[in-house]
Amino acid sequence: MKNAAQVRHLTIAFDNKPIVNDVCLDIPSHQISVLVGRSGSGKTTFLRAFNRLNEEHTGCQTSGELCLDLGTGLEKQSDIYAGSVTALRLRVGMLFQTPNVLPVSIWRNIAMPLEKLTNLSREAISQRVEKSLNDVGLWSEIHDRLHSPATRLSGGQQQRLCLARVLALEPKILLLDEPTASLDVLASKHIEQLLQQLVERYTIIMVSHSLSQACRLANKLFVFDSGNMVKSLSKQDGITEEKLAALIEPRL
Repeated sequence: MKNAAQVRHLTIAFDNKPIVNDVCLDIPSHQISVLVGRSGSGKTTFLRAFNRLNEEHTGCQTSGELCLDLGTGLEKQSDIYAGSVTALRLRVGMLFQTPNVLPVSIWRNIAMPLEKLTNLSREAISQRVEKSLNDVGLWSEIHDRLHSPATRLSGGQQQRLCLARVLALEPKILLLDEPTASLDVLASKHIEQLLQQLVERYTIIMVSHSLSQACRLANKLFVFDSGNMVKSLSKQDGITEEKLAALIEPRL
């Protein structure tokens, strides 16, 4: 099976305090890989390493090797874009726990990053906006109020708008940090359905605190504890909520 990422001996510390310890694992292409573990186990810090977000914080020290396949085969992350973090994040997009819509219109939420980060024409930007809104199932709901403030959307719609903003930049890998944590049951279900459709086009790596969600979505599942990756499971192993609970709860 082709891998979208290979992680070898990745260690991440903040002010010399290790958060992720010597992690080695492979992320399969065009599958959903889910990271689970109790709070503070290092899974979000590990996730943020894929687009170097940890480096936004002073005192971060990272060692080990992380290779990514962004269309031309596996390459060392440090070599891919000659140090351009912005260019890397265009190809490795991230969606956070809480919707972070910009205080502008629905349309501008997607168009602004495209204007700033690409050389696309106005027509091409318009096409990207419409396509990304269709990809997340929002176009039919809001096409007649594209110039209304994005803050007027429901929480679930705002999260889908944020996902559309990421997709408009045409990444290869999607990083999702608890993407349904702030949503109600129906909105969460909608996001999960979208992810199951999007995995045909993207490699998805996500953190989830919900064991039932992890079981529903994961093709590959990695259990973290105290900064270590202690167990990996695949769908073929018969991932169940009970099995995950047995792996995680003894460490609580």
